[in-house]
Amino acid sequence: MMLEFEIESKFEVLRNFNKLERIISKLASVHGFEIVSSETRSHVDVYIDNKMSLLESGYTLRRRYVNSELKDITLKSIGTVDEGGIIRIEEKATQVFHIKKKLIQKLKTIYQAPKDESVYRILTQHELFKPIIIITKEIIYLGCCT
Repeated sequence: MMLEFEIESKFEVLRNFNKLERIISKLASVHGFEIVSSETRSHVDVYIDNKMSLLESGYTLRRRYVNSELKDITLKSIGTVDEGGIIRIEEKATQVFHIKKKLIQKLKTIYQAPKDESVYRILTQHELFKPIIIITKEIIYLGCCT
């Protein structure tokens, strides 16, 4: 089983993006990185649940659409905050079936959480899920390399 770790920083920029980009570039160069590209992407995230049962179990299930096409489905644990940031588990797939399969694998390892079994049972009834939140985002990705 492979575990994937990601360090992600998210900022909501309402204005002065060019100024912020210059500051980020300067900080990156101080630490030996260089901003080499930027890309703007738009997508729609649809969070689905059945009577808030996933949320009550500490998870969310998101369908992400790019250009009106389903890109992926992500099961996310609701993160815990510590000094280093937010810690959470994410399982990504293109179908709920594959997420259930990943949860079964996780249940057989030391990484299981007590709520994983109840979440698995909830996912077996995914046809009952309905949209609870819809978010439209436009994100600017800054690429860097060392």
